[in-house]
Amino acid sequence: MEPLTPSPFNITQNSMRGVGGFCVADSSSAWVKVVDNLAENVLAAEGRRLFRRLKAGAFRVLRHPIWLRVLPRTSPQVPLDVPADLIIKGKNDKWIAFDLQGGRVIRKLASRELYQQEVWIRTIPEVAAISPPILKWDPDGLMYVEAYQPGRPAALHDLDEGMKVLLSLWPRLAAVYKVKTSCAPLDLPKLDQDLALQYVVREGGLEAAWQRLEGHAVKQGLLHGDLKHLNILVQKDKLWVIDWGEQFFTGPPLFDLLYFLYWHTRSFPPEIVINRALASPGWISDSLPEGLEPLAVEASLLVFALEMVKRIGEEGSRKSPLKKLVRFLKAATGRLRELSVNSMEGALWR
Repeated sequence: MEPLTPSPFNITQNSMRGVGGFCVADSSSAWVKVVDNLAENVLAAEGRRLFRRLKAGAFRVLRHPIWLRVLPRTSPQVPLDVPADLIIKGKNDKWIAFDLQGGRVIRKLASRELYQQEVWIRTIPEVAAISPPILKWDPDGLMYVEAYQPGRPAALHDLDEGMKVLLSLWPRLAAVYKVKTSCAPLDLPKLDQDLALQYVVREGGLEAAWQRLEGHAVKQGLLHGDLKHLNILVQKDKLWVIDWGEQFFTGPPLFDLLYFLYWHTRSFPPEIVINRALASPGWISDSLPEGLEPLAVEASLLVFALEMVKRIGEEGSRKSPLKKLVRFLKAATGRLRELSVNSMEGALWR
């Protein structure tokens, strides 16, 4: 792959309008495309029916080009030498530009460490097989160009689609997991140091497991780490997983599965999600037999609980999300432990 050779501050061939870190090409057709793409993402991520309808109505109004004229002309000041329909700037000099006509997405990462992480994870064949193709790398500018996939995120409000997506991805996620495995102790903090974590572990029925696995070596593999619906693009009969670089880590096998299912609880009760996903569990062990071993199940539940408490704390809201997390853990713990016992009994008979 040839490196990208940007011309600093040669913004784009298109004039742009925008406010804050949001810039869109000054073109009626580009505006409609951008709004339609944003609508697909926002509506797929909205789990509540009423809010989805309200937002759909707002986007129908917003797609009229007259709203583009309300935005002031702007210069996004990014080192980009291709036309862009949309540029979104984040913190720490991070930005992403969409060239919808050219079929490209250009991403600028915030640090060399994140860039190197992205290069490493995206050049793994098992990851590349389910990710949008990389077109160019630019190590000097900490940028890369990937092919734009005109799909939409997996829908939170569609449990049928969610299960179809998860079952389709699972064999490929299992292949990613096996790329880098190790047997190492879990990094579990002392429960008395975090009252929120202590509450979730106790009420979720994981206190005994926490004590058993403290300092205990368990098998761990490579995980996406942020397998939410927004990071899975549905494109007719194809699926693409995006946003690998910042969250991937080495952990127990069922973390990504639990994380994906937990996002569905924004639209459905946890018990319904768990019962639907784990009614016929053969699909888990078919691709990853060790996934239902007792230690793997408990380790996955503990790391998931630990990570979710941390992320809920980072969002600044605790009481209601923690209660929902406990309810999800109760349902998942009961069913996975049952499946784990059945799996081990089956292995003894084989």
